[in-house]
Amino acid sequence: SEHQVLYIADDNEIRSLYPFNPNSAYEQAFQGDETVRIDAMDAYVKGNTIFWTNWHTGRICYRDLSAPASASSNRNRREVNTGVVELDVSVRPPVTHPLGSLSRGGVGGGGVSWW
Repeated sequence: SEHQVLYIADDNEIRSLYPFNPNSAYEQAFQGDETVRIDAMDAYVKGNTIFWTNWHTGRICYRDLSAPASASSNRNRREVNTGVVELDVSVRPPVTHPLGSLSRGGVGGGGVSWW
C-alpha cells in the first residue's frame, strides 16, 4: 500500500521511508546524542509511536510521531527529539530482541520496523 512506512534505526537515529513511493524523502524521525545507542526498536501502529531500547541507559524510550519535528537546521535538529519519553523501567539485562521487532544483533544495534 502507498501508506506503508518503513522505519530504519541505526546507532542513534531513526529514519522513515515510504518504500512504494519513488518520490518519497528519507526523513529523520529521531536523532539522539552521544548518550543514545539504539539497541532494538519497534512501532505501535495504532498509537503512531516508535519505541526503542537505549543500550547506554538500559531503558525503554518512545516518541509520539504525531508530535511536530523539524531537522532543517542545526538549531532545529534538537526538535526531532520533541516528545521523547524515557520510561521509568530499567531493562537489565538489556532487552535486545523484543517480541515483534527486527534488530541487528551485536555491536551497533539498530533495527527495522514496518507500518
